[in-house]
Amino acid sequence: MQTRIITALLLIILPLSLQAEIANFKSHLLNITADKEKISGTFVPDTGRQTGNKTITAPAEKQAALLFSSVEKAQGEFELSVEVHGKTLTASVDKYSKSAKLNAVDTKGETVFINAKDRRQLEALSKAYEQLGYGDDSDAANMLKRLLSLWAQTPDDVSLQRSIDGVSTSAYQSLCSYEGLELAASHDGNQCGYDDPECTSLALVGSRGSNTESFINGQWTTAEPDHVPYVRQRGECYGNCGGGCPSGNQILTRDCLNHDQCVRNGHSLASGWCNDDFTYTFDDAIFAPECPGTD
Repeated sequence: MQTRIITALLLIILPLSLQAEIANFKSHLLNITADKEKISGTFVPDTGRQTGNKTITAPAEKQAALLFSSVEKAQGEFELSVEVHGKTLTASVDKYSKSAKLNAVDTKGETVFINAKDRRQLEALSKAYEQLGYGDDSDAANMLKRLLSLWAQTPDDVSLQRSIDGVSTSAYQSLCSYEGLELAASHDGNQCGYDDPECTSLALVGSRGSNTESFINGQWTTAEPDHVPYVRQRGECYGNCGGGCPSGNQILTRDCLNHDQCVRNGHSLASGWCNDDFTYTFDDAIFAPECPGTD
């Protein structure tokens, strides 16, 4: 078993490329204990804000650590837990039967939803955990990476009390073989329906880039289109299950492509018009294969 603590001090011994990647996390403290069957730890998000040359630190009660763990109880069977802001998110996953049970409760055991404040903390943990390479250490670590990314993207009104019962591989459509190609991606909403031109984009699958770009009026722009018919789009790992680009290989699926299209064309992540598209991504995020060579 090994315990690893990541702080800003370690920046001096990391490669320059990795230093740049984790610069945004240098004020966070990520403490991890890991072996082959289990990974667990704590994460203290950065709660300070810069004002001139000074850092103003939030009150101590707002700096509560996130607690997390992922245990492989038997081969391919995992128990996961994350505590954030008094809420406990859990998942029981069977990798081979492709079944899972998820839940989210408060300290009284009452079912709860997550909100924007929770998502910010979960996303910070997810990015720090992933960019420092923990997600590839073991099967338990990889499953935690998948669930952290899923939880960090869950909209306010989408329940985390749900079951996935033995999905087949046909329940999700992997797009690994389409990486680098344009595919039609679509959603339904308040202005149009699936496959209608105004709700459809031509998305460059798996294309990396810090921003989503859209081809409008003869040029690429980072301005977000609002239901522009058949707009071409690229960037931010379009079609990846999870927020933005992972540091490693992507999980590219049809459902995640359609959800990306919804939140990048006139709707936000928290928009109720994209909730149905998001619910279709649960099994994809947990069970779909990573696409080799998409890192």
